Order: sequence, then structure tokens, then C-alpha cells
Amino acid sequence: AIRQGAADYVVKFGDYLLTIPLVVEKNLASARLLAEREELRHELEQKNAQVEHMAATDPLTGLHNRRHFGSALEQSFAEAMRYDIDLSCVMFDLDGYKQYNDTFGHQVGDQLLVLVGKGISANLRQMDMAARYGGVEFVLLLPRAGDEEAALVADLIKGQFLAASS
Repeated sequence: AIRQGAADYVVKFGDYLLTIPLVVEKNLASARLLAEREELRHELEQKNAQVEHMAATDPLTGLHNRRHFGSALEQSFAEAMRYDIDLSCVMFDLDGYKQYNDTFGHQVGDQLLVLVGKGISANLRQMDMAARYGGVEFVLLLPRAGDEEAALVADLIKGQFLAASS
């Protein structure tokens, strides 16, 4: 019976009815432990996911960081080579950022970087990846995108910021 999934058994001998409450209590305690273990496992999975996200993300812009981008680039490049598909990489930086930052302060400069992160993310497909490569350097990884598609994305992002700055 236990091999088939029974949690316990009671032998019908003497005052066996007196043992039923003990068996029930033991099984309730066992069920509580199993539920707690499952809850802890779920919490651990969530914490691990948070740690992985933090390790792969630039905290200011919300984009991926350089290390994570490097791993994704290797994988995407190998896939592009294997299946003979397009892969584009676009890199850009913010001209005049140092002067802007010096003039308006680091807090305003950080706000600009946050806006840049949001603007980049808004112009990417779900399969694309954007990363903060350095201080004010950004890079886009565009799987299955050729030269024309990459130029279009770059122009969209550039146009968005030119329009916002005027």
C-alpha cells in the first residue's frame, strides 16, 4: 500500500482506534512540512531569478550589462553562423554627455541615461537585446536583422532623441 502512495497504515489489533489520532496528526505534520518545503523551494527559485537578473542588468538604465551582452553575442553569433542567418550589432554613444553632465549635475545626467534606456527599449523587437556597454556607450544585438533593418532601428532611436532634444 505504501509503494502505491499510502502515507501510513494502522494495524487492526487491540485498541487500534486509539492510534488513529496519532496517525492523523503525524500525516498533518508531514503535509505541513511538505508545504513549507515547497514554499521555500519557490522562494529560492524567485531569489535565484532576482540574483540572475541583477547580475545581468545595468541598475541605472535597466538594459543588460556588458558581461551579459558578451555571452548573448557569442550565442547569437554561433547561431547565425550555424544557420546562415543575419545578425546585426549596432553601437553608439552619447556625444556631449560629459559637458551635459558637468553643466546640469550627475543626477540629471543619470536621468538622461534612464531616458536613453527607455528610448532604446521602446524601439526594439522582443528578440533584440540592448546593453549599456560602457559609461555612455550602448550596443544593440539584432538577430535576424540585416544592414537595412539595423540602420532603420538606429535611425529610429537617433530620431527619437533628436526630436526630444529640440
